[in-house]
Amino acid sequence: MATHTRFASCVIIEDKEGRMAASMVPASCCYNADTESHTSFPIQLQDWLGPLDAAPVECDGLSRVISALLLINGLEHTVRVGWLVDTQRLGTDPVSSPWLTECPHFWIELPSGHIVDFRARMWMGPDAQHGVFLRHVSRLEYRCSRAASFAQLPVQLLSVMCGVNLEAFPPFLRE
Repeated sequence: MATHTRFASCVIIEDKEGRMAASMVPASCCYNADTESHTSFPIQLQDWLGPLDAAPVECDGLSRVISALLLINGLEHTVRVGWLVDTQRLGTDPVSSPWLTECPHFWIELPSGHIVDFRARMWMGPDAQHGVFLRHVSRLEYRCSRAASFAQLPVQLLSVMCGVNLEAFPPFLRE
């Protein structure tokens, strides 16, 4: 019996020698905000992106790396830049805590309203929301100034930047 796969998008990848290769992304691997905002998708995405948490980059660098992986895997998203504000500590004595109450920040938003942020704890402390989560369950307020636009960098350069071989990073597959 023949099997048919519906493809959602085509990803073009350039190798080290400058050769271009096309890779089709099956529709079954792509995120649909209408059907998946209340499923295990956020947990699967967080588990998939988890190895990047150890990357020696700050919020702008990690947002760039994660955005590249999401693009390669056909996952719609928007990179945001703005301010991260801890509303519980806003207005408190800044000397009373080693953590910031607000800071400039980069993060990723998914069409479902989920935030992808593995760097809030770097500035806001260990109680800050971390990973993939809904905006309204965070004590932090994400104040977006604008959508960020990154120039597309080669995967090899992003790999060096974050210390993870992104060419060998597994594709995102929903369970």
